[in-house]
Amino acid sequence: GSVWVTASKKAIAYCMDPRNNLGEENIFMFEELSYDKEYHVQSGVEKILKGSCMYQSTFDYTDALGNRSKCFYSKAFMDAAAYADVNPYHLAIRSKQEVANSLRSLSAMASGNVSGYEGYYNFYGIGVYNSRLNLGAVKNGLYYAKNGGNNASLNQKMLIPWNDPYKAIKGGAYFLGNTYIQQGQNTVYLEKFNLTPRYRYAHQYMGNVACAQVEAANTYKLYSSLEGLENMKIVFSIPVFESMPKDPSPKP
Repeated sequence: GSVWVTASKKAIAYCMDPRNNLGEENIFMFEELSYDKEYHVQSGVEKILKGSCMYQSTFDYTDALGNRSKCFYSKAFMDAAAYADVNPYHLAIRSKQEVANSLRSLSAMASGNVSGYEGYYNFYGIGVYNSRLNLGAVKNGLYYAKNGGNNASLNQKMLIPWNDPYKAIKGGAYFLGNTYIQQGQNTVYLEKFNLTPRYRYAHQYMGNVACAQVEAANTYKLYSSLEGLENMKIVFSIPVFESMPKDPSPKP
């Protein structure tokens, strides 16, 4: 498009070098993303959602008994965390970044109103591959919401089709947990720069070379709004490389 360009080698080196990301904000790209029921609570998710239309807000969905019900977004993220063993704060932060346009609305991907994909939702940008067509990337994500992948068993566990927000939030969390976090890509850094033995150098969740830094800064900002952050148990997994240059890679 007219804005995004191919990342330079220097830009990749700068963003990848862990020594550039050990400050108070960027270090959160190394936070482990599993669920811990001792300190992940719904009130914390609500604070993270503040500033979006998901804050203290409900949506309509069909429950397991086939009845139409209402659910708070924060409750849906907590249910998703327990179902998928994924940090609900991470889920809320990622969803807020992907689909929360403003205090009044969600983006097209989570609106349920995109032509040809009415009634389908995607809260994490899953399957949103680059496209030059109008709303092409969004429609790619909604195609995934409707059809899933080629593994029927996995589609069932992901609650495909995502034809209401609850299934999209909970099933999308299972995708993140099963496809990335439980496969060893258990930090935002490794989701962007896959250095694990499985699919090494490929299987990247996001295209933006600086996305790990952006998400880390958002995580820090939102965590800072939570009471008792200084006492919260946060585990960081920081990669250490052999044969690195003496000095950190400079910002181009």
